[in-house]
Amino acid sequence: MGLNKQVLILPALLLALSVALTACGDNELSLAEYTERIDSAATVAGEGGEELFAEAADMVDVTPAQLQAFLERSLGKVRIPLQKAVDELSPPDQLADLHNLMWDWHAGFITAEQAVASRVAEIEAPPPGGRRSPTAPRWRRIELL
Repeated sequence: MGLNKQVLILPALLLALSVALTACGDNELSLAEYTERIDSAATVAGEGGEELFAEAADMVDVTPAQLQAFLERSLGKVRIPLQKAVDELSPPDQLADLHNLMWDWHAGFITAEQAVASRVAEIEAPPPGGRRSPTAPRWRRIELL
């Protein structure tokens, strides 16, 4: 799955979660408020994801530096702001476990994406038509779409 598709899947999951939230629970106001805030966060993340998707569509023969910049924009525009918005929420009791599982997973994904972004800069792209150092990490062409 391309990076741009990963960025867009999360808002879709959030939308599905918010629809499920609307259908359950005894405390409708708390549930409605939670749903509203999740929807708002998903909308903002979706807009950032659409911008990244459009940007990725124009990328050809991605270099390590381009991949690093793309991941950093993904983190800064979508993932980290979304996580911060969700971390401020106190989910209704009936959804607390699901909320914590999903957003703990997302926080772990942010950590992994940050690690990839920091390490991809260490990868030496092969010079055009040339040979790379035999000790340099290997770089393969990445298709973002």
